[in-house]
Amino acid sequence: MTGDLTASFAKLKKSSDELNALTDKANETVRRVEKFLVNECRAGTETKVLTGATIEGRLEYLGYIKHNGSFRIVVVLEPGGTILTSGQNITLWGECNRDRKLRTIRALPDLVSDIQVELDNRINEASDAIATLHDALPLLADEED
Repeated sequence: MTGDLTASFAKLKKSSDELNALTDKANETVRRVEKFLVNECRAGTETKVLTGATIEGRLEYLGYIKHNGSFRIVVVLEPGGTILTSGQNITLWGECNRDRKLRTIRALPDLVSDIQVELDNRINEASDAIATLHDALPLLADEED
């Protein structure tokens, strides 16, 4: 019995160390992705993706939203499906507990892909609008002051 318990303690220590190391790596990964999106890309678009979890009857999302004046990676719990609804709960990803971090990190690749799709949509919409306006410019008479 003592041998089994000793082995259990050893395995528990090894598993805890591994889980803590994974959490540290997840923290660093999200920090780097967020820094890339904010500083290098200036990807100023809000989006979110489902994590696949429901917490206390609320849908859980991993999101990239403007939070207190800066774009951040966050976890959103909300009853509905829109970013800005009443009754939502927003937590900075870095402030989440370990279980939530490890559950939501799986959605980070989908979030990055969704940000890319949103940016592509903005490019297409802006290009179309600018082309339409540019084509109409010759019809406008130049006004002289």
